[in-house]
Amino acid sequence: MKKLFLLSAVFVVLFALLIGCTALVTTILTSEPPESDPSISDQPTPEPGVTTPPPSTPGPDETGSPPNETDPPPVVGSTNTLTFQFNRNQGSLVGTAVQILEEFEPSTAVTARAAPGFRFDGWSDGAITATRSGLIITQDTTITALFSPISQLNTIHYMASPPRGGTISGRSQQSLATGERSSEVRAVAAVGFRFAGWSDNPNNTTPTRRDTLVTGDDLVIYAIFVPINLVVPTMRIDTNNVPMRPDQVYIPATVSTSGARNPAHNFSNLSAQIRGRGNSSWDFFRDTKPSYRLRLDDPRHLFGVGQASSRHWILFSSHGEPTFLRGWSMMRLGQLMSGIPKVTDSMHINLYLNGDFRGIYMLIEHFVLDSINDSNRNQPHEMGFLVELNSRAWGQPNPDKVLVINNPGFYAYPFNGTYNRPFYVRSNIPSPAHLNYIRQYIQRVHNAFLTGDYNQISALVDIPSLIDMFILQELSNNRDVGLASFYMYKTPGGLLYFAIPWDFDISLGQDFRHSWNNASHGLMTFTGFCRRGINIVEPGSRENFRGNLWFLAVARQTWFLEMVIERMQELNPIITHLISEISIMAGFLAPHVELNRDRWWGTGTFPNGNTWNWTYQQHVNFLTDWMRQRWTFLNNEFRWLLNNR
Repeated sequence: MKKLFLLSAVFVVLFALLIGCTALVTTILTSEPPESDPSISDQPTPEPGVTTPPPSTPGPDETGSPPNETDPPPVVGSTNTLTFQFNRNQGSLVGTAVQILEEFEPSTAVTARAAPGFRFDGWSDGAITATRSGLIITQDTTITALFSPISQLNTIHYMASPPRGGTISGRSQQSLATGERSSEVRAVAAVGFRFAGWSDNPNNTTPTRRDTLVTGDDLVIYAIFVPINLVVPTMRIDTNNVPMRPDQVYIPATVSTSGARNPAHNFSNLSAQIRGRGNSSWDFFRDTKPSYRLRLDDPRHLFGVGQASSRHWILFSSHGEPTFLRGWSMMRLGQLMSGIPKVTDSMHINLYLNGDFRGIYMLIEHFVLDSINDSNRNQPHEMGFLVELNSRAWGQPNPDKVLVINNPGFYAYPFNGTYNRPFYVRSNIPSPAHLNYIRQYIQRVHNAFLTGDYNQISALVDIPSLIDMFILQELSNNRDVGLASFYMYKTPGGLLYFAIPWDFDISLGQDFRHSWNNASHGLMTFTGFCRRGINIVEPGSRENFRGNLWFLAVARQTWFLEMVIERMQELNPIITHLISEISIMAGFLAPHVELNRDRWWGTGTFPNGNTWNWTYQQHVNFLTDWMRQRWTFLNNEFRWLLNNR
């Protein structure tokens, strides 16, 4: 009985403690906190079943002060999401697969890579290049990388027949799976030959081609070249004895051609307009042997130069360049390279103006906007355009097309401060919005180059054209590479390409000022800065800097030097071939050069007057020897730079 009583007492005590704790918790939860405690909400407890909206933050009109600084900023403009998809069992992507882009913001580079046993077939939107960059989207977009299994690889060989008749520009040997498409190759005829067709289809006389491997066997496809009789045809221009205007304004003219290899290219009395052209060359030679711009009323394929008929032509005098081969050789090198997509074609001709023999000229096709891009688009970001780096841009006929980029505090040692050279737009501009887009794109390219970063540059610029153009300009030691006649074009919706190498009359050892005739003088890229740490001119001297800022920005980057060195190894046989073609052309031109010398003896002494009394063969020997020495120097110099960064 006593034990039962004690158990009952303990139970009563425990029950009382439980009741007390419950009451205490209820009091804490329902009691109002002190007003001084900011950590506890002062909002009333909602009634059961009633939802109370969250408190609103007072705006500036209600409190006289701005919203809390921790609030998210207001959304300005619009963004869209670009998504790259792929099958993880078949391949992978290198780069950012999901990109949130502002309006008109280009996408960064993404590269599709096939897994072992698979090949990359392209993208779901129809693009075929493995790397995608610079895309502009106006809505959320998804693009899928497409892969397919590889059963067996076979090889396509593209070869020249006969071997001395020409070369194959591009990858002459390609390993492909059945159904895979090759990269583009181009048949380039050697001097004294013409391209006649392909061995698998002699009627196909288009020099460029891509092929899809449809069999499981290796293939050999020959580019057929046939010899031709080299000719220097004649062009006669009549202005009714009206002299060229000093302000380079067109005057009426008629044009007749004769002596063409193909009689269909001989014309009589074509209606045209002509004017003087050039900058320094016009100032020096307009009273003797200037260059001209020729504009036909109707397109004609003059002497078969270029790929098609055109209205726009240039007659380049090469006065002061005694071999008549410096400009020709660099255009020819551009044709032999696979990385430079647009190169002017040319032919040497004898020119008569109002019955007066004017000597040897180069007839050169003139690229205009419509021949290399399409600007007739509704959206600025879909247009293509052609621009020229041109320090004389302010003297061009349309100052609205002059672009000056923002270049504060250029980083390169020892140059400090700002240094701007303008660009000039060589395209038709449909609206101010299109011009603004071009300006913004060039500015983005400039900013990317200053970083020296491969990914940022390759998102906007075609790298193979950059590498090939850099090598071409350094081989020629072109003193104008950072001043003028330096062209780039952008494909619609694509990248910026370096193209149309131009104006080499005072390059390749021809300019004896400042020791530029020395093949080992140094890299033109660093002129005005330093070579191997030794200042060529006083640091910061703007007047003496003639290099290209974009080239300078990448010329000490490891990735760039490695690509240049590798590419020069590939180009060794091309350079040997080019030098042999120069010798062939010189033998062919020699009698015509003598007639030109008789006509203009002593008037073309700029800038290399000390050698005017050399024989023509001496001039040619100097040119070819200089090119060999320069090529050797560049190979050594780039390796030195790579190992001594």
